Amino acid sequence: MLEKLVRLALGTVQEQPMMSYISYISEYDRYQASTGISAVATYVADIARSYGIEDVSIQYFPADSERHWWSYRAPASWSPLIGKLRVSALDGELLEVNHVEQPLALATYSAATPPGGITARLVNATTDLSSAKVSGAIAVLKGDYAHLQEIIPRLVALGAIGFVSDATSCKDEMGKAEHTGRIELDQRTSIFGFSVTSRELTFISKCVEEDRKAFVNIEVDQSALMPVVMASLPADPDSGEIWLTAHLCHPRPGANDNASGVAALLGVAATYAEIRKKDCSWRRGKGIRFIWGPEFLGLAAVLHQRRLQTKNALPDAAINLDMVGEDQRACGGPFVVERSPDCIKSLINPISDAVVASIFASTGADLGTWRSVPFTGFSDHALFADPNVGRPAVQLCHFPDRFNHSSGDSFDKVSPVEMVRSAASAVVLSRILALGNGIPRRFLESITTEWCAREGTYAQSIARTHATLDSGSWARELLLYTDRRKALMLSLTHNLQGAEVDSCSFASPTLGMIKGRWCGPFNTREMVADMPSTEKQKIEESVRRDKRTLSLLFHFAIKADGTRSRDQIVRETSFEVGRPIEDGLGMQLLDAMLASGWIHEVNH
Repeated sequence: MLEKLVRLALGTVQEQPMMSYISYISEYDRYQASTGISAVATYVADIARSYGIEDVSIQYFPADSERHWWSYRAPASWSPLIGKLRVSALDGELLEVNHVEQPLALATYSAATPPGGITARLVNATTDLSSAKVSGAIAVLKGDYAHLQEIIPRLVALGAIGFVSDATSCKDEMGKAEHTGRIELDQRTSIFGFSVTSRELTFISKCVEEDRKAFVNIEVDQSALMPVVMASLPADPDSGEIWLTAHLCHPRPGANDNASGVAALLGVAATYAEIRKKDCSWRRGKGIRFIWGPEFLGLAAVLHQRRLQTKNALPDAAINLDMVGEDQRACGGPFVVERSPDCIKSLINPISDAVVASIFASTGADLGTWRSVPFTGFSDHALFADPNVGRPAVQLCHFPDRFNHSSGDSFDKVSPVEMVRSAASAVVLSRILALGNGIPRRFLESITTEWCAREGTYAQSIARTHATLDSGSWARELLLYTDRRKALMLSLTHNLQGAEVDSCSFASPTLGMIKGRWCGPFNTREMVADMPSTEKQKIEESVRRDKRTLSLLFHFAIKADGTRSRDQIVRETSFEVGRPIEDGLGMQLLDAMLASGWIHEVNH
């Protein structure tokens, strides 16, 4: 079954159109509510219609920074028309930073200047942040992004009108060419920012020493709404749907992140349309729905709308395509299957691994590796993991990518082979999921047995690495957790209707259970915003040290179903992510979550 589907998908997916789509899309600044993303939404919808897909629409949602979809806030409408910084040295040498010509040079959501621009002092704020020095001036900052994030609120409080920084600049794989990196400000900020290379900052710092001033001109359009493109291929009535998602948004070029996902999803739609013309059996099973929208917010808006308007609002499963086109040799990361979390009872994880393994085996003449990783939740698939939605969802992506969120994420970093692999994987996986109970049991038993064997071997290696931790108790419990998870997976191969089976958790009804109290999909950012200032500061410091802290918060939240204690939540999360959680960190995070009011302790 699998081999036949793989051959069909690889023989039908067309490489050239997808590469053409990426080239076009990466010319646009695609901020979440902007003229650029609206233009790309129209482009995507037109292409989908050209495949003969009739049910294609663009829906527009508010762009006013207010909460509209549970705890999710709409983006601010922001389309930069002009973004210039000009400064000259005493010897006459001139530097002009121009957002139109230099991608990511203007910090996202920068405030506009008065019409015609403004001239202001440049001050070195790396070492001196006194009010007298910074007020009314443009701060020049050198350092890493974590330091910049700490400094920006202080700049606002001290009355700075803007800043210039090289905090997010990066170099190519040879360490030569420099690329500007993305800086994102609060949507309601009162200041502007410019992202420059280290070489440019050196020149600007010289101008500071010469007591030179800078001219800045920023003009912003705020009329655009937030677009979401949807297209569907209906199948058997009332059979449910499989959703495939990709996010439209990113400052240009954003070729891998995420023009590649948008293009691959168009490639999937084209492949489905072509196969359905020749094989009517592909018209049976679950329907396929394609969704292109701003990351997180577009899908939140769709889920909220469908909950209000549609009887069968939720999909049976979902596949998210994010950064799927990376040239592995240039960018440094493998193809990744990010799993659905363990608390969602589904065979989507072994099926996904089997599909991608088969795709790579069939394209083995081309270089590239893949791996399967635990759920982290940094993209749209996270919205399905929340118990309020509770649908299995995996992500196809690449990680790491040395050019991510920089002007180096350009068309030349995209691999045609990876695009074909990604689109073909999504076609095969979605088709298998669409068969539902029509999937042959023997096939499920075979791939799940192989998956369980690999999981057991992997767990043994982790247990050996941490054999002495807590006198060996963590390693022993990890192996027990893994055995329970394997048993759950195998039981599901005989239980395709989704009847209750034993959980892999250690949950038991005792005192002090943790339960969530939010509505809709969990929103990590808004929960942190609701924390008291002391707890919020600690969490933000932890995130700056290690972004995986955000993933831990999400893991804790989706396990807060009233059946687990604090210790059980931390312990099970450590087993799922495959590493012990630093002493005290888990309880510190849960304390902050309790202080936010988003979770509470209940007694049975």
